[in-house]
Formats: sequence, structure tokens, C-alpha cells
Amino acid sequence: MNDRSLEFFIEKLLFASRWLLAPLYLGLAIALVALGVKIFQESWHLISAILVTKEKDLVLIILALVDMVLVGRSADHGDVQRLRKLRLQHRHRRERGKAFVAW
Repeated sequence: MNDRSLEFFIEKLLFASRWLLAPLYLGLAIALVALGVKIFQESWHLISAILVTKEKDLVLIILALVDMVLVGRSADHGDVQRLRKLRLQHRHRRERGKAFVAW
């Protein structure tokens, strides 16, 4: 086995190993859906009780909503950006004829 075929094997192995994370991403997607449902539920409670809610409680509810949005955004945004970057690196290196090995 020469260096080129070993390099190609390692490249294929690393690129194929991304499928090991598929169940984790599926779980993350389900969690994001659950978070979205909870945000709508909390928003509905806030709107329906806004006239009788004390100011302190209103601020806490709003902060909880903001927290949920930020958690959902960070979970989704970071993964999407990393995947885009990997695809661009892979495409760019393929066009230049070099092997793709990212550590």
C-alpha cells in the first residue's frame, strides 16, 4: 500500500465517520422542536396573563424566553457553520487535487 492509497483510505474513513454523529444530530433536531413548542407555550401564557402579571415575573418570563431562543440558536447555528466550512474545504481541496484530511 503506497502513501497515496493510505492517504486516500484515511480521507475516506474520516469523511465517512461523520455518519456516526447522525443519531446525535437527530436528537438535537428533536430537542429543538421541543424547545420551539415550549417557547410558543410560554408566549401564550405570557400574552394571556400580561395584565395581571407583576413586573418582576414579566421580566423573568421574558428572560426565560430569551434564554430558550439563544440555546436553540447556538445549537443550530454552530453546527451548520461547521458543516458548511467542512464542505467548502473539501470542495476546494478536491479542486486543487489534494487529499482532504482535517484534524
